[in-house]
Amino acid sequence: MYTRRDVCGLTGIDETRFKTLARRDQLPTLLAERGPDESHRDEGRVRGWNRFTSFEVIQIAVAERLMCQIGYADGVRPETAAKIASQCGNGIARMLGKPNGPDIWVGYVGSPVEHGGADGGQDVADTILQIAKKIADLRPSAERVFLVNVGEVIRTIEQRAERFNILFPNDESVPGE
Repeated sequence: MYTRRDVCGLTGIDETRFKTLARRDQLPTLLAERGPDESHRDEGRVRGWNRFTSFEVIQIAVAERLMCQIGYADGVRPETAAKIASQCGNGIARMLGKPNGPDIWVGYVGSPVEHGGADGGQDVADTILQIAKKIADLRPSAERVFLVNVGEVIRTIEQRAERFNILFPNDESVPGE
């Protein structure tokens, strides 16, 4: 398990920014812990100061990369990036502990629901080839595609772990396994 300071070092997120993300419920790990109503909201806020698993570190790093990409290109809020990283958890989990397999990419593919209308879209988590096939089959065609290479995120975390002398991954905390 990792402390908040460890997570910040491994993900490259400034500790003050991390606290802000936790306080605003903009971490993907908080989304999974919320109950169906607001009664769990305060418990979720406290989660930003607890310990994190290797899986959660990767999830947070993916959300940060998505937010930087999405926020810069389209102005989508941090909550959206956290939600994508949370909903793509199975794809992220497929990469943890499997460094020699094909890289998994996670993100969002947006398509217009109707001309001039609201956007529709879907979260994606697969190899780049499989995502490209999904995009090619979309009707109407995709207008926006935001992807993050989970394998590259993990490799970056592993480099930072070595630099900071932190064991990564230090547990087998993959959801559903």
